[in-house]
Amino acid sequence: YFSVIKYLSLNASGFDLGIESQIYSSTMHGHFFYSTLIGESFLAEHFSPIVFLIYPIYVLFPSPITLLILQALAISSSAIFLFLLLRYLLGKNIDRNISGTLSIALSVSYLLSPLTESPISFDFHLMVFLNLFVFAAYYFFIKKRWILNATMLILIVSLHSGYVLIAFFIALSEYLMIHPISYLHHAG
Repeated sequence: YFSVIKYLSLNASGFDLGIESQIYSSTMHGHFFYSTLIGESFLAEHFSPIVFLIYPIYVLFPSPITLLILQALAISSSAIFLFLLLRYLLGKNIDRNISGTLSIALSVSYLLSPLTESPISFDFHLMVFLNLFVFAAYYFFIKKRWILNATMLILIVSLHSGYVLIAFFIALSEYLMIHPISYLHHAG
């Protein structure tokens, strides 16, 4: 709500929100993710294949507000996966009622954190999807949903080519969770 009101009152940042809006709009008019602000295709500047997934949504609702709503949905959805992860992990060690309450409290704290909310308050960034994909990747890993886990790792890489390392280290940590004895044996 806050970011949409800011946009409607002409107080939103025009830089990243402007670039993102323009690349989808220009693609709709035959110029493949082109931005006059960058002077070339957005994908040449920031190779972020996730724009191919966002584009159809933008075509249905062609407005910068669409991007602001998607960003808010990504942040709030990440809190759901964080809650599910915390409830599972804490539930293994403490009472189920306490773990549920603590999981809710930590998830709400995450949502209310200035670091979580600041992207919404001033602009649009693809990077806000990172927490959603990371939390979902770990959640699907612990639930042994390998295809969804792999999909989340791919989506992490789709945000920015530099995120290959993040996806690699998540996959490595997952591997080490499955094979901890063999890792400890070779390390020591």
